Amino acid sequence: MEFIEVYNKTNNHGKKFLDTWFKNSEILGIEITKSNKLRREFTIVYKAVAGFATAILPLSTENCDSCCFFGDIEHFSMIFAEEKANVKLKLRNNGRLLWPVWYLKKEDFLRWEKYYNEMVKKYS
Repeated sequence: MEFIEVYNKTNNHGKKFLDTWFKNSEILGIEITKSNKLRREFTIVYKAVAGFATAILPLSTENCDSCCFFGDIEHFSMIFAEEKANVKLKLRNNGRLLWPVWYLKKEDFLRWEKYYNEMVKKYS
């Protein structure tokens, strides 16, 4: 994905964030989750030192500064799958998401896992 494509999709806060942190980074793609739509933002997936990671940027039509680093691709994929499978994930004490095989019904976990694997494979 071209840097300029992402640059043109975000507002001035997002452009400053991109200029500061991603000018020399490889941006692999844009993802838009249900929660991104509600907050009028999008997620970028980029190549990081330790694999792939994600960040949030506001849409160009917005005035807010909702720019943030979101986490590694595994974390993003878990959230993506949570929304697509319509399940609720639990947090561990350290703030990371608990792998849902331990508490979801089998059919819910398999549905969730399908979406999780889809996103992880997309950026592997």
